Amino acid sequence: MNKRLGKEAKKLLFGDLIYILTGVFINTFLVAYFLQVTDDNISKIALYYLTVHAIRFIGSLAIGEPIKKHPDIIKLVLSLSVITRAIFILFIVVLKEEIVRNYIWVASIYALSEVLYWSTHEMMYIGLTNNDNRKQFVSIKKVLDKVINIVAPVVLGTSIELASFNEIAIYVFCLAVIEIAITLSIKQPKLSKTNKIYNMEAFKWKINEEKLEGTKNFARAGVAYGIFEKTISKIIIVITLMTFKTEMSLGILTTVFSLCSMLAILIYNKLDTKKTYKSIFNILSIAIIFSVIGLFLDINKITLIIFNFCYMVGFGIYDVVYNIKKANIVVDEGLEEYKEEYLAYVTASISCGRFIGYSMMLVAGVLNSLLFFKLLLVVTTIAIPIFTRYLIKLEQNSKVKELSWMKKT
Repeated sequence: MNKRLGKEAKKLLFGDLIYILTGVFINTFLVAYFLQVTDDNISKIALYYLTVHAIRFIGSLAIGEPIKKHPDIIKLVLSLSVITRAIFILFIVVLKEEIVRNYIWVASIYALSEVLYWSTHEMMYIGLTNNDNRKQFVSIKKVLDKVINIVAPVVLGTSIELASFNEIAIYVFCLAVIEIAITLSIKQPKLSKTNKIYNMEAFKWKINEEKLEGTKNFARAGVAYGIFEKTISKIIIVITLMTFKTEMSLGILTTVFSLCSMLAILIYNKLDTKKTYKSIFNILSIAIIFSVIGLFLDINKITLIIFNFCYMVGFGIYDVVYNIKKANIVVDEGLEEYKEEYLAYVTASISCGRFIGYSMMLVAGVLNSLLFFKLLLVVTTIAIPIFTRYLIKLEQNSKVKELSWMKKT
């Protein structure tokens, strides 16, 4: 196996980094903009993301069949997703404050781009990497992700303060156009051909009949991941704006904690995690739980900073491990002929978790009470130790399979 990343994998990585950069604008400052034009009403934010993830759930299950039937269109669909994302950003520029009245349409365009992107990006990622260089791909991506999240929030936050949200959206749209060009230049990997038709029922039968606990545990981890991953990040944005008041402060704090997360990932990659993973995961989980208790008792600058630090460090490491496992399971559990079903299954599990998280956010917004907002933060954070438990099971399952393989050879 080749441990070095190939040219096409590097192109995919470069495209991913632009996707991450535009994502900082879409997922951080768009939320702040929503709060600004709705007088701090988080209900609209919750409804917007509920629409996104309802469509993603349905779309992830529906798109698998045409992708499996016509694997040669994967790059085309990936390119179409990036074009749709650019159209979404253009809508933000054109609609301005009217985005609040048209949030269902805007959310639908964004959801469509996400469905198209993640159904094909993961196929490209699996095809352009292997089990030997996949950790390198994910680690480089996550470290550079943190670098972008160190620089971009300060630049975007300051620019929005000095200029306007809509002016900056134009520049972000230009980046999306560059991403289109990069995606179109990628050479699609040769995917293993199969005569099997897309069959979710056959996939479920396989994982039950062959007792593929890794796949089951990964889906369960996906639900927990979906509950806390996006919801907590949005809650942190809201609390930061409530506490520090400006987009510039939001940008600076996002930068500082992204730096902490990047350093944590670098340290984690240097450790012999085969022996220490269980202790690391448990320590991170406990630290996050204690920090959220402090934030629940009293929302202030100190408790917010402590929670943000613990969460960003923990999530950075969790996210690396989770994304490596996502691809490795395909090979480890013999799912090469069911890649499309597997990715739809995993995406649906994450979407379920996100739908639960944003539903709770909607309830907190409708009740419009600080107590319920705090409870929302605590409940979503409880999903983290559940997620940790399944990550540990996945690691243990990998060890058992590795020992089994060694005995056979």
